[in-house]
Amino acid sequence: MATGLLVGADGRLVEGPAAALRCEAPKPEYVGTSFIETYLYDADRRHPAAAKATGDGSLFAVTTGKGILGHREADAVLHTYVALNKPQEWIAAPNGRLTSLRSSPMGKPPWSRCAQPA
Repeated sequence: MATGLLVGADGRLVEGPAAALRCEAPKPEYVGTSFIETYLYDADRRHPAAAKATGDGSLFAVTTGKGILGHREADAVLHTYVALNKPQEWIAAPNGRLTSLRSSPMGKPPWSRCAQPA
């Protein structure tokens, strides 16, 4: 198979010859919006207002510079994202604003493993 573009969107790292394709792309730039991912477990009992607002499907509450997006998953779990337009420094060093940050299961971002130009 030959292709002009290879996209791996399953969250796995690409190794071997295909890894070079990943490294040719420029490093992503922060554009001003951060997404904070949250899970609300046992939502119908513990978070009834959020569960009612989401219903059996999805919720999109957005306005300029901020928003809440969410959807219902199995076992009364609400998977949500809070979107905020904030400077990169705000999200990189929360100074107590966020008390339960979890690092990515992927470790370092993929582009950090690319060879640096000489």
